[in-house]
Amino acid sequence: RVKANGWYSGEIHCHTVNSDGDSTTAEVVALAESLGLDFLAIMDHNNLTHQVDLARVETPLVLIPGYEVTTYYGHWNIWGDGPWVDFRVQRPEDMQQAIAFAREHGYLTSCNHPRPFGPDWAFPEVEGYDCIEIWNGPWELLNTACMEFWETRLKRGQKRVAVGGSDFHFGHQPHIAQLGRPTNVVYVPPDTAPTARAILDAMRAGHNFVTESPLGPHLTLQSGEAMMGDTIPRPAHGQLALAVDVQRGFGCEMQIIGAQGVLYSVAVDAEDVRFELDGPIGDSPYVRAQLTDAMSGTVRAATNPIYVAPAG
Repeated sequence: RVKANGWYSGEIHCHTVNSDGDSTTAEVVALAESLGLDFLAIMDHNNLTHQVDLARVETPLVLIPGYEVTTYYGHWNIWGDGPWVDFRVQRPEDMQQAIAFAREHGYLTSCNHPRPFGPDWAFPEVEGYDCIEIWNGPWELLNTACMEFWETRLKRGQKRVAVGGSDFHFGHQPHIAQLGRPTNVVYVPPDTAPTARAILDAMRAGHNFVTESPLGPHLTLQSGEAMMGDTIPRPAHGQLALAVDVQRGFGCEMQIIGAQGVLYSVAVDAEDVRFELDGPIGDSPYVRAQLTDAMSGTVRAATNPIYVAPAG
């Protein structure tokens, strides 16, 4: 169903009985439907048997194919419909070659949960993935390390799309990781049908933000006609005009963040509010928006950056 505002929410990292989860594919689909999600990507480890199950399921959800390439040296998602990607890597060169192979065959790739006990990304010299999972499961599970991993690369001038996933495994027993927590919200223009390809194209462009849950805060960032994920010329006067729209954000602090750290912050004193800012960005190659809980400092939503091209 095409939405007039172009925003679609979904889960892009979860598991079933086809790898190490306890729920069937049909049960995960039904749970995603009950949460009001628009799209779903089941990412079982190193196999595609869940895709056979998905082909038998009738659902209004947009189903995105893919799986989690699970190695002893880091996990990475591949979204798309391409050939088998070998997970049996032993050296950084093997991992680099596998990621390059996946991208050459049209997959959107993501470095998953790069944090201690994530498991971590053991080959930090390996690059080339499209996305970084900055938020995996509840925020308090060392996701600050995932965010730092992402920001380190942003400061180097690398464009890596921020995504989040619940890493849901268990629906039949109590577990801290719950489907849709966090949720990815992507923008597909209203004149475009929200197919799996269109949603992946939107993610590839960085036209998305991550929020704590399906009913979490809605947070968007613009500069003129440019939105998060886009690149704009560096303003000659050093002042960048930004517009931030917040929905369901009462009690948060809205922050604008660049390579130097927090450039601007303001309390969100209403559920729905628009901030229009015009401030200095220095030599930062990006700016992004973030909502944190005013009391605990927990991140509740984060956008992808707007990138600022080098001067000249």
